[in-house]
Amino acid sequence: MSLPPLLRYVYNHGTEEVIRRGKKIFYTAGVQMLDVDHLLEQVRFRVRNDLYQNYYTVTVFKYLNTKELTVRCQCPYNLGEICRHEVAALFQLNDILQSGFFENTDITYDQKHTIVRMRQINMQMLRIFTDVDILEKAEKWANSNKAIITTNKNETIEAEVPDEDQTYKVVIRQNEDRYFDTSCGCAETKHPLCLHKATLFLQVLKKYGAQYFQTMQDWDIQKNKLLYQYGFSLKDDLKNKFEFTYENGKPFLRVLDTSLKKVVVSEKLKPEPRPVEVAVIEEERRLGIVLDTNVKWYPFVNLALVAGNTDEDAKKFIGPIEKLELSQYINAVKYKEEERELIPIVRKFLPEEILKYLKKNLPFGDLLDDYAEVLKDFPSEDLREQLWEYVLPKYQKLFDRYRSHPFCFIHDSTKAISSASISPVEFVSKTIHPQLSVVKENNEVLISISWAIDGKAVPHKELKVLNAALLMDDYRLFCVGNIQDVKIVEHFDATGELRIGMAEWPDFLEKTVIPWSHKIHVNFSDDLVENINKTKPAYHLFLQEREQMLILQPAFSYNGVEIRWGFFGDLVQAHEGVVKIIKRNEAVEEEFIQLMRTLHSDIQVNAKDHFFYLPGNTVLANNWFFRFTDLMREWNVEVFGMEGLKNLRINVHKPETRVQVTSSIDWFDASIDISFGDQTVTISDVKKALAQKQNFVRLGDGSVGILPEEWLKKYALVLKMGDTKGNKVRLKKYHYSVLDELMADVDEDSIQQELENKKVKLENILSNDFSDVQPPEHLRPLLRPYQLSGFQWLVFLKEAGWGGILAD
Repeated sequence: MSLPPLLRYVYNHGTEEVIRRGKKIFYTAGVQMLDVDHLLEQVRFRVRNDLYQNYYTVTVFKYLNTKELTVRCQCPYNLGEICRHEVAALFQLNDILQSGFFENTDITYDQKHTIVRMRQINMQMLRIFTDVDILEKAEKWANSNKAIITTNKNETIEAEVPDEDQTYKVVIRQNEDRYFDTSCGCAETKHPLCLHKATLFLQVLKKYGAQYFQTMQDWDIQKNKLLYQYGFSLKDDLKNKFEFTYENGKPFLRVLDTSLKKVVVSEKLKPEPRPVEVAVIEEERRLGIVLDTNVKWYPFVNLALVAGNTDEDAKKFIGPIEKLELSQYINAVKYKEEERELIPIVRKFLPEEILKYLKKNLPFGDLLDDYAEVLKDFPSEDLREQLWEYVLPKYQKLFDRYRSHPFCFIHDSTKAISSASISPVEFVSKTIHPQLSVVKENNEVLISISWAIDGKAVPHKELKVLNAALLMDDYRLFCVGNIQDVKIVEHFDATGELRIGMAEWPDFLEKTVIPWSHKIHVNFSDDLVENINKTKPAYHLFLQEREQMLILQPAFSYNGVEIRWGFFGDLVQAHEGVVKIIKRNEAVEEEFIQLMRTLHSDIQVNAKDHFFYLPGNTVLANNWFFRFTDLMREWNVEVFGMEGLKNLRINVHKPETRVQVTSSIDWFDASIDISFGDQTVTISDVKKALAQKQNFVRLGDGSVGILPEEWLKKYALVLKMGDTKGNKVRLKKYHYSVLDELMADVDEDSIQQELENKKVKLENILSNDFSDVQPPEHLRPLLRPYQLSGFQWLVFLKEAGWGGILAD
């Protein structure tokens, strides 16, 4: 889609004035992010007011899920759903999300439409939006003019780029924000610019220059203003008289014929002043809402406003009524004060307003110009979805707000709207939802739709269907609850029935009916159902990282059908035309949930979104992760998402250590190789980690290697006491006792024997009782810095090679 979800929310809920002022705040750097909580999906902004130098705090909740998105501002505005400060904050948040600034946003790009946020073509910006290898290849293609340009007008370039045995159509257009809308049919998902788009950009840059799109802009109004100074217009023959040049993307007029001079604009050519309208006080008239079904374009219902005089009880119109021309100026003073707001509300349903929204929301929507032509018959699925996103919430709000309004009508006649051609109806504020019944009849399957109205199931064919979202029962108008319901209703005709042959039924059941059953209630006949009693599910666990928090989300798999923790109801699965209803084993599921609760004393649960979370430092401490993986293996839990973690992507291998020791007169060299699976780490990296009091090291593939307690106990003292160079640790021979822990890892028998001899020798020395022997007077100054006690001075002198002085 042309608009990201956050901006779509803005244009769906904000008025034009609010959006305009909110964008002004955003574009003048009036929004500052205060803090963000990735776990709760909550972000706060400090937003400057556009008129006064005061600030408001705007809080956005559930910013990754626009269906649950809520925005709150401290300002007192209450005339609409969102204020200008919230608009500015949402624009800023959209920029942050699109840039990938938040760690928990995984951005994938659909090349059918991507927005490249640069205002003119240059190599520096192209490097930001694509890969180095892609850009290098695109440059070679651009040098050979591989992109075949087919159209270049109105700030739009269309080209065909052959790639092996396929040719891709590429479209680039500069939009009203002066960014680039781009389109291609390839499968690139990691970058906004694919190879074919980058090729076209580079080819345009090399051939036409960075400002080429500005020269393609429609400057006719500006050009005519320049020509009017000389009494000419673009309709005149300008050959050898004038030419236009462009500087900084704007047109400038160059006069070729020096005999042409500027002319004084005649007073007659000046526009006449607009007459001042004088409000004439008349008797207040009432406004009525008319749903006109006599239209031939989608969604086949148009809204109109009528005005007229009423009886004394104000229950009905008397005399003729007038249909208001909503596209023209209307003096609202004529009408009852509390009804005046109906004028802007109903104006939102005008075809021109809907087309304006579609232009903004659809890729390259600016090319749409005729509403009736765009929406004639049955438009494409993308276009229908965008239209219902705009219209359906407005239907629901209209029905809720004016459910008690006495002047609501329906016009289903081919005659013009008048008192005789409209019928009164009642708006029902409560939305309705469909339900399906599926039965087998002879050699086909019959699917029928009904509606829950007043606690009863009313067949679709007994209702008057205005369109897929509006239905009438006994002159009561109901609105459908959501867009998913509308999409399902559009599969049925006025009878509300759908017949599928037995040959097509298995495929239709799996691809269409089962997805429907996840959204609405579907009742299958007994001969189409196979019940499966409670079976033990397979355990799944999904890992995710949010702001140094490890998110653990349990899931269960029944016969290949996966459900997340928090799923309600039994499972429905299609198999060879039969619906398998799998009864969930909730007792077994609860056992796994209880296991998750006991994984760590610090583990916490988000009961609303059904996941567990644990601080990152806890995950890395005290060998918890290895105990966790062992436990998951013991319970046969399949763990997903490990490769998607960033700071907490832990290598599942324990460190393997290989030691080689070489000996000289007064030192040992211990060569220590440390590996975590296929990843190796240097001793220097380990020493840095130990110096920072960390029990983990970063590996070459970006993962984390954990150093267990038993490993630290065995090797930490060696690394701390020795001198490190490369992958070797040098120890003095009087430190050989610290190598005792390494003897099991030493390969050479001779070195092991030497270490063993040193150990025996030390034990012999220590077996004598020298506790009462004090060093001689002349040795005490030498030994004083070492602060040795008891017999330790004897061992020190012996190991230091000064044993000869002990003869005395």
